[in-house]
Amino acid sequence: MDRKTLIGFLLMFLMIFGYLQWTSKNDAEIALEKRKQDSIANLNKPIVEPKQALTVADSIDKDTAKAILNNSPFINLVQDEKIVTLENDLMSIKLSNVGGSVKSVVLKKFKTYEKQALQLVGDDEMKMQYAFYSSKNELVKTGDLKFELISANAHQVVFALKTASGGEFRQIYTLKDGEYRVDYHVELKGMASDLGHNMTALAVNWKQSTHLQEKSVEIEQPLTTAYFHYTNDDFDKLNESSKDAEEEKPATPLRWVALKQKFFSTALLTSNEFTDAKINQELSKEKDGLKDFKIEFMLPVKDLNNSAYNMKLFFGPNNYNMLKSYDNGMEKLVTLSGGLFKWFGVKAINRFLIIPVFNFLNEFNLNFGLIILIIVIIIKLLLWPLNYRTFVSAAKTRLLKPEVDALRAKYKDDQAKLGMEQMKLNRKAGVNPLAGCLPQLLQLPVLVAMYYFFPSSIELRQQSFLWADDLSSYDSIINFGFKVWLLGDHLSLFTLLMTITTYASIYLNRNQNPMSDDPNMAMMKYMQYIFPIMFLGIFNNSPAALAYYYLLQNLTSIIQQWVIQKFFINEDKLRVEMQENMKRPEAKKTGFMARLEEAQRIQQQQAKNKKK
Repeated sequence: MDRKTLIGFLLMFLMIFGYLQWTSKNDAEIALEKRKQDSIANLNKPIVEPKQALTVADSIDKDTAKAILNNSPFINLVQDEKIVTLENDLMSIKLSNVGGSVKSVVLKKFKTYEKQALQLVGDDEMKMQYAFYSSKNELVKTGDLKFELISANAHQVVFALKTASGGEFRQIYTLKDGEYRVDYHVELKGMASDLGHNMTALAVNWKQSTHLQEKSVEIEQPLTTAYFHYTNDDFDKLNESSKDAEEEKPATPLRWVALKQKFFSTALLTSNEFTDAKINQELSKEKDGLKDFKIEFMLPVKDLNNSAYNMKLFFGPNNYNMLKSYDNGMEKLVTLSGGLFKWFGVKAINRFLIIPVFNFLNEFNLNFGLIILIIVIIIKLLLWPLNYRTFVSAAKTRLLKPEVDALRAKYKDDQAKLGMEQMKLNRKAGVNPLAGCLPQLLQLPVLVAMYYFFPSSIELRQQSFLWADDLSSYDSIINFGFKVWLLGDHLSLFTLLMTITTYASIYLNRNQNPMSDDPNMAMMKYMQYIFPIMFLGIFNNSPAALAYYYLLQNLTSIIQQWVIQKFFINEDKLRVEMQENMKRPEAKKTGFMARLEEAQRIQQQQAKNKKK
């Protein structure tokens, strides 16, 4: 591409990137304020009898330890903690009878960046408890009660609390082979005489801490947040980049809540709905901690003698194809587009082009570096017609340089007249100045699609290529041991090579654009050398696969330009064609060009009037 097109593209990309960064927080704040107003509206609902219809706040904020121990309706409380294990070919889950909750989760097919067993849920990092009022109006929380272990094997565990009247509160966990989802059932059986008679909901409190699984807390922490899916199939999330405590009170009931890290998630899903939810997150204070979450919601109770809640717990990778197969919207945990780009078809390009091609090539067990190279070549071939038009337009513009220089010398003191004469010259020669820009605009969504695809692709996790030991993380060749402006604490080699090839492309195109001699374009001439340095800082923390892709993009663009100019563009033929065009009678101007020339004519006339 010529220099003008290259600079215009880089400027446009940087402006859009900066705009997204600036507006993302504003959008989150607007959404948060809207939900706050919705929550205020909920306060106007009729107030129910206290202690009978339990609020989530009651279940969390009160100090009820004594009430739990002395006023519990349950009679089968055991003394010792018992830990049992659910296990299949994909994961191992330890369950504790204390609260009947998950104690830890290990994913067998994955390792941490340090090559240790990947413990998605660390020991005692997760606690799920229920709160309700007894028939004596005393608050009971199950989190500290020791359940009776009714049965246990590798695929199913049953915990129960029993009452003197024969009632039971059960938690049943079932894990099938080949699944990252645990069937999780909560049952109330024959408890009408033991619980508050006006009880209409069961309060749930889920607390969980997340810890580092990848290379750097600084990289993974901003990608960790809570997602929640509404019953109307919409979804939302907390502000993942915020360093402040975040809270949401969704006004619409939820289908699921997920705690998403960069490549793994923990989620709770229901076949019914979670109502009156409140979701909190804050930065962890632990050394390798990411964020701490607290989720509260209500489960409606219709019959105290026979109520069952069918839920699922998900502990697994953010694999787009797998999550998509669940048919519940969980594929939205994989970010394929964002901000303004969702209106430019970026998500569709990833869903219907990049991901299918990537999955197809992956079936051949090729190295991922080779797969990325093949994807670059495929995209270059698909976009060949657009690139060809760009180079033809650049060649025509370059051939007009002597005429443009003559006009510039003739009208050096009248820029409006110069602009009009250049337009006439272009029109007579059959040159469309926009022909080189439009193809680049059409290619922008593909480049942006890659910007979202590679950081979200778990398939690249811990896959090595050349010197990069993990294509999903940055490939540092120098670790400074301290922070360096723009770069951080390291230097990525693929990003450095990407920057070098960008400068190489600028150098090779230095004579392609006759506008580079225009004194009015002097600022843009120097800006083209600044942008690559800015991109070096932006992409230095990006996955090696992304920087490698843009490196290949630069190299193949240089090769493609040479091939097209060498074998497909005959400048002598183009010059003859342009000269023939200039000899023809000038056609009547219509459409956009006519309006543009009329606007320039008016501008020129206004300039003359001011001089008078």
